[in-house]
Amino acid sequence: MCLDGNQSLVEGLITGFGHHVMIAVAVGIAVGFAWSCVWPLIAGQRFGNALNLGTVLGVFALGRWLGGSGLLAKLVLV
Repeated sequence: MCLDGNQSLVEGLITGFGHHVMIAVAVGIAVGFAWSCVWPLIAGQRFGNALNLGTVLGVFALGRWLGGSGLLAKLVLV
C-alpha cells in the first residue's frame, strides 16, 4: 500500500500525525506564554472570565485553522 510512489501508508500516517501534533503544541505554547503575561492585567476586570473562555475557544479555532489539533492546542494552553 503506497500513497505516492515511494511513501508507505504507515509513513504517511506518522508524518501527518506528527505534523498535527507539532502545530498544536507550537500554537498552545505561543498563546499560553502571551496569555500568561496578559491574564494578570485583566483577571479582576468585569468580564475577565468571558475573555478567558474566548481565548480558549480562539486557540482551538487557530489550531484547527493552521492544520493542527485544536483540542491538543487548547490542552497545551491550559
